[in-house]
Amino acid sequence: MPPLADHQTDHHRSPVVDPAAWPTLGSHRLWLSEHCRALLRFGRDVAHPAGGAAYLDEHGRPDPAQPVHTWITARMVHVHSSVPCSACPARAPAPPPA
Repeated sequence: MPPLADHQTDHHRSPVVDPAAWPTLGSHRLWLSEHCRALLRFGRDVAHPAGGAAYLDEHGRPDPAQPVHTWITARMVHVHSSVPCSACPARAPAPPPA
């Protein structure tokens, strides 16, 4: 089967893209932005009342049965500090519970 041109697809393969170009594709940049927002939303409630970062369950809720782990605190500081405040509204803290 001959290689597909950049604009062609078949029902078994995705469009052919130069491997060096995919990081700059608009679709990839959109995926990165959406994924970033989802990750930041997931970790909005990470602050532990005793200090540090809480262990989060699969829904992003703090697990009170878990102690504060240094590695989780370090990772959350790294993740949240690598996103400029103005870049992602999902980074804003969650409103207090009603």
